[in-house]
Order: sequence, then C-alpha cells, then structure tokens
Amino acid sequence: MGKGDAGQVVVVGGSRRYAGPPLLAALAALRCAVDDVRLVVPGSTAVLGGPVLLHCHARCAGEEDLNAALAAEGWEQSVAELGRRCRAGAAGRVVTVLSPGMGGHPQPETLLAALTRTRRRLPEGCGLVVDGNLGGGAAGLERLDALRPEVVLLSCREAHALAGFHSPTELADRLGAVVVVKGPSDHIGAPGRAVVIRDGPGTAELTKSGTGDVLAGAVGALLARGLPAPAAAEAGCHLMQAAALASRTRHGPGFLAGELADDLSRLLMTPEGDAPS
Repeated sequence: MGKGDAGQVVVVGGSRRYAGPPLLAALAALRCAVDDVRLVVPGSTAVLGGPVLLHCHARCAGEEDLNAALAAEGWEQSVAELGRRCRAGAAGRVVTVLSPGMGGHPQPETLLAALTRTRRRLPEGCGLVVDGNLGGGAAGLERLDALRPEVVLLSCREAHALAGFHSPTELADRLGAVVVVKGPSDHIGAPGRAVVIRDGPGTAELTKSGTGDVLAGAVGALLARGLPAPAAAEAGCHLMQAAALASRTRHGPGFLAGELADDLSRLLMTPEGDAPS
C-alpha cells in the first residue's frame, strides 16, 4: 500500500467544557489504521493530548475555545496538506470528523458559519462526518444542509431536537446523507433505505461518556479507507458493539472509552493479520 491508500482523517472540535472528545475520535481513527490523523483543536484540548498527540499532528486554533477564523483556516490547510501527501490515484480519501466536543463553544453560530464557508472551498470528494445536531432546531437542520455531510451521527435526544425530525430515513432523504441515531438499538437511515442494528452483549455500556466520539472517529476512518457511507456507518456500529463486549470482558463494566478505541484495532484484524480495506 502507498501513502494515502488507507485514508487520512482530520478531526475538528473541542471546547473548554468538552476538551476530550476530539482526542477520543482521533484515537479511534488511528486504531482503525488510517495513514494519518490531523487535529484542529483549541489549546484546552491540546494540553490533554498526551500519547494521542505523539501519533498525529495538532493545529492549535485558539486558546480555551476554537477561534472561528483560525479553526476554519486550520481545517482548510489540514485537508490541503493531506491531499498533497497522497500519492496520485491513492485508494483512500481525506475525511473530516466535525464537531466532537464543540457543543460547549460560547459562540457556536459564529464558529459554525465560518466552518460552513470553509466546507464550500474544500476539494470535491473530501468526505465529512458530522457528530451531533449542530445546535438543533431549524438552525441545526440548515447547518447540516449547508455542510453536505456524508454521515450524521446523533443521539436520540439530538435527533428529536432537530426541527421536523420523524425518522432517520426521512432525515437521510432530506440531507442526502446517511443518518445514524444511536440508542438501545442503532437506527441507520440512508436515502430510501433503513437499517436497524439491534442491541447485543455490551451495548448497555455504549451510553458511557466518550463512546459516541469513538464511533465518530471509527466511522470517519472507515469512510476514509474507502467504504461507502452506508457500509461505513453499519460497520462502525457493529464494531462498537463488539468492542464494548471485548472491553467489558477484559476490564469489567468500568472500561473507559479509550479502551474501547484500543479494541477496534484488534477487531479489524483478519486471520492473515491485515486490516481490511
């Protein structure tokens, strides 16, 4: 495999209230065997980075919270840098995971407006996973429309806070994206198609803080590795259930979200020892 064949991920997020989520998303992407991970985060997240920052490049875009202009610039530059690093004809893609931990930002409207403008300038084919409802209501729906994500990840509460939400499939048809509504069973809607992934052993622990950030990083990585959006979403949900069971078996019910991310790498291994593309 050459540079870029396993995909590359940019994680944009974090705030002084929720500093850890981008790091968990980045760790999950790394554990899903992408070639490179970039972070665009505030200083409050960077100081917590520890071992994660040894394995990915971080661009500090603000002190305690993301500065709108710096975050937008950092996102665009990170995508461009990764694009240049890919060999011509690489099988993988550059995919952004947007919004882990951004819910605590003091000026979300300004930040999201700047990021939406940046999205319009990104190269064609640059993938996007949005984690959350971007404020909910009619405004959140409009922001999702403008950002053109391939996958949207929502908790049940976040889904029902969006204006006019009735089902994942209906929202998927509206956005032209795959929509995952996480809960006791994961409901996945793609335009014209619905999938339900029933809860299994270990699923009860997926309500833990940070597990949704791990799912966001995993889905972003699978998308970057070349899976179509519906397959990346389904595979990510199945992997999370299996990782929860593995982590519970090894650590007991008190396992941490970061340990869940570590189990993703083990679960991706084929008998031959290679992560599947």
